[in-house]
Amino acid sequence: MASAVKDLKAKGASAYVWDLRGNSGALLRGGVETAALFVDSNLPVVFVVYKSGVVDATLATGMDITTPLVVLVDANTASAAEVCTAAYKKMVVL
Repeated sequence: MASAVKDLKAKGASAYVWDLRGNSGALLRGGVETAALFVDSNLPVVFVVYKSGVVDATLATGMDITTPLVVLVDANTASAAEVCTAAYKKMVVL
């Protein structure tokens, strides 16, 4: 995803649209890595708490936090797509 964002920026992209409508999700890691590109550096994107009590936090890379981003969701947006949406929504003032 990072290389796709770099490529889009090089081609002059001035905004992004994430259309996550009907996205029933995928692997958590993919959703977290995607969200991390658009959240301020070193802010947590997701926390995973294991049964053992160990907490694993994934921090954002903040690769592109200045380009406008619109996220489209519906009642069928789930799983990793929800993680992307929640991480980004936490950053913006609605």
